[in-house]
Amino acid sequence: MTQIKVGLVGFGRAGREGAKEIIRDKELRLAWIARRTWRDEADLVEKPRRCLHLDGQDFPALTSDELSSPKFMRAHKVDLIIDLASSQAIRHYGHLARQGVRIVSAVSHYDDSDKELLRLASRQTATLHSPNITLGINLVYVMARMLRRLIPQADVHIAEEHFAQKRGRSGTAERLAVMLGLEPDDVISSIRAGGIIGKHELIFGLPNQTIRMVHETINRRAFARGALLAGKWLMDSEPGLYTMEKLVFKRIREGLNEDVEEASA
Repeated sequence: MTQIKVGLVGFGRAGREGAKEIIRDKELRLAWIARRTWRDEADLVEKPRRCLHLDGQDFPALTSDELSSPKFMRAHKVDLIIDLASSQAIRHYGHLARQGVRIVSAVSHYDDSDKELLRLASRQTATLHSPNITLGINLVYVMARMLRRLIPQADVHIAEEHFAQKRGRSGTAERLAVMLGLEPDDVISSIRAGGIIGKHELIFGLPNQTIRMVHETINRRAFARGALLAGKWLMDSEPGLYTMEKLVFKRIREGLNEDVEEASA
C-alpha cells in the first residue's frame, strides 16, 4: 500500500494531536512538521538538521521561511498539507499547489487576503477549508438541511455548550442557524461551564414529536481525525475549493446510490 506523504503546518494543541494521529495511521506518513519558530521546543534534536522527536521517531522540523522556498520543498515533497496553524500560513505553502499538493485547512478564520490565496490555490489543486472539521458536526450540517426541507414548519432551536473561558457565541451554532435560514439571535442559547470542549444540540419541535441531533466533541483528537479523513477523501478529488460538509454529502449520496442499486438487483 502506498502511503500518503503528509506535511503538517502548525504545532499547537491541535497540531500536536494531528501529528500523533498521522503517525498512528497506516495510510499516512508524516514527512515533516512546520511552524513559525522552533525556539525553546523541548523535543527538538539535531541530526544532522533540526528534527522533532515524537513516538520514538524523528521528523524534520521546518520553519515558515523554509516552507516558502520552492527549492527546499522540492527536496521535501509531500502529497498533502494539513494546516492547523493560522490565517498567514497559506502565504508560505500556497506555492505548492502548483505541484498538485492537496491542501486541507482547519484554520478557524482567514483574513480576506489570505482567503484569496486559498482560492487561488484551489484553482490548481484540490483544496478544503472547514473551521470545524470534525466528521460528526459536518454530518449534522447535512442532516439539518435535509430536515429543514422535509419539515419547514418545525420550531428550531440550537443549544451550544463550551468551556467557561470561551468568549462570544459558537461560530458552528451561528453557521447552523444561517444555513437553515434562521436568525441566530432568535434560536441559539449558550452555556459556558468548566472544560467542555464543544457540544451542539439541534432541536426540531413538532406538535406531537421532537427530533434532536446532538454532537459532542469529547477530545480534541476529533479535529485531527477529521482533517486526516478529509485529506484522504481529497486525494481523489479534482482541483477546486471544498468543505468537509460537501465531502460528507458526496459520500452519503454515493452510499445511497449503492443501496438503491443493490435493492434493484
